[in-house]
Amino acid sequence: MKALPTIALGMLTAFLALLPLVSITAAATVSVSVSPTNPIGAVALSITGTVSPAPGAGVNAFIQVFNSAGKTVASSVAAVDPTAGTFSYGFTTGGTSLWTTGTYSVSANVAGTTGSTTFTYTCTETVCGSTTTTPAAAISSINVQVTAETPVWPGQSTWVSVLTSSATNGSLVEATFQTIHYHTPAGGLVTLCTNTVTTNCTGTFARIHIGFYSWTFTLPSSSIDGGYFIHAWVNNGNNQQGQGLGAFTVNSGIAQQPT
Repeated sequence: MKALPTIALGMLTAFLALLPLVSITAAATVSVSVSPTNPIGAVALSITGTVSPAPGAGVNAFIQVFNSAGKTVASSVAAVDPTAGTFSYGFTTGGTSLWTTGTYSVSANVAGTTGSTTFTYTCTETVCGSTTTTPAAAISSINVQVTAETPVWPGQSTWVSVLTSSATNGSLVEATFQTIHYHTPAGGLVTLCTNTVTTNCTGTFARIHIGFYSWTFTLPSSSIDGGYFIHAWVNNGNNQQGQGLGAFTVNSGIAQQPT
């Protein structure tokens, strides 16, 4: 049978070995942000976060989104970059009765440390109990024309352009991009950078002139063949909005053809 001092020494040694881990965890901070911050109806919502200091390999963030009644409307586990400490999660808002108009909270728990933020959601669907609809003029008052180079191949530098014009008289109008992204055949979502979205996005944004915008970006070399669909959502103040849809096709076979 071991003597009591020996047992006590062993317990003390084990406790002291844990102290550095506890202090690192206690010193860590988790910051969270969402985009857009005022989604309306069915919108692609992006949640991004940063753990500081970076936690190293093998760490995940448990992300939850709660409506104003405290009910969970979305959740996911996202890997934390071991060097940068960043993580992200994207999904489309709405679609169920839980998505009622109100203030929503987002929490991200990383190894016991939690970060949070909020956003305001407006329901426009009957499924969530909405009794009013956005006036048709507000939805269609901006025409959004989306074009893209097609076909393209994995690893190619390519482009997307958008033209925004008044639905009333056809004249070009200035617009702010709430989001522009493309959906991959595998179900992924890639956000293109704009003058308001500058992080966790890809491509170079350029305003050519009023109502005329373009993006240049390089497709990942791992892009699979198939159809890619581009969604652009713009507004011009609170009462003018517009949505546009475009597409391009990836065909790895054409990369080997002579030009």
